[in-house]
Amino acid sequence: MKLKKRLIQNDEIDLVYLVNIVWINKFKIFLSTSLPALFFYFLIISDDPVKEIYKTRTEIIPISTFMEYEYKIFNNYLDVKKKLANAQEKNSDFIFQDVEATFFFEIIDANYLMDLFVKRLTDEPFLIKAIKNSNFIEKEKFKNSKEYGDKIIETISKLKITPIIRNTTVNKWQIHFETDIPEKYLNFLEFLEKSVNIDIQKYLKKNFEDTILNQKVIQNYKIEDIDFEIELSEGIKNIENLEYLAELKKYKEKLLSDKSVERLQLKFNTTPIIKSEIFSASKIVVEQTEFQNINNVEKNILLQVISAGLVGMILSIFFVLISSRIKN
Repeated sequence: MKLKKRLIQNDEIDLVYLVNIVWINKFKIFLSTSLPALFFYFLIISDDPVKEIYKTRTEIIPISTFMEYEYKIFNNYLDVKKKLANAQEKNSDFIFQDVEATFFFEIIDANYLMDLFVKRLTDEPFLIKAIKNSNFIEKEKFKNSKEYGDKIIETISKLKITPIIRNTTVNKWQIHFETDIPEKYLNFLEFLEKSVNIDIQKYLKKNFEDTILNQKVIQNYKIEDIDFEIELSEGIKNIENLEYLAELKKYKEKLLSDKSVERLQLKFNTTPIIKSEIFSASKIVVEQTEFQNINNVEKNILLQVISAGLVGMILSIFFVLISSRIKN
């Protein structure tokens, strides 16, 4: 019993002794703790500071119902012409089809415009041009053009465009990207939206102009064919042919007086493609971009600095105790 009590007393003396030794050398331990932590902190942030990396998600939304309604006049006229063209195909035996022009042009609605928008966002040459023009990736930071070009391709590969499916219907899309320059990325998205819309507006104008030009060529071919038929019929002298010749001449007059091309042009001029100063096929909702910090640099640096300090403290306490034992 006395032995057990003596052992307990010795343990208490040893513990008090150790605490005293640590307290006497507290400034050494403090320095040994703080200096490694400070050194490690400045080492991290001085040379090549680690940047926060964010995973982002940005929605692409279609034009509003109100904006879509501005295509109604053009779409209604085009729809009538397409139905007429389909009826003529079914009634191909009819000699003199409706003289008004038929047009191979898409109905312009929110879905069609969204499709055009997404196609450009997934078009590599278009994205390369947009990245260069926006200076999203600064060329002067690279040693040569190859490194710069490789970085652009790498950036494009990280830009993911995916549909948002609701009730089996795709009416929205989203852009996913990881970046360590969030403000610059938002500026790039704004530039990208503007570039895509300008490009689509130019495309629709050019496509319509080509359609109109093509239609005029078709009309001219029709007139040439009728002139040929009239020339042949004039050489045949009988009553039945005279009645047929009269129909040919009447049909030619209708072709010459056909104003369907001009009417379609007027309808097209009422669309936002022509009359809007700022055309929009779809919108990238830049201001609602979601950011998720995926490496939390500040938290990681703090943990590393604390770890360095703890290691320094433990080693310093161990060194102080060993030194004290050796002296005694």
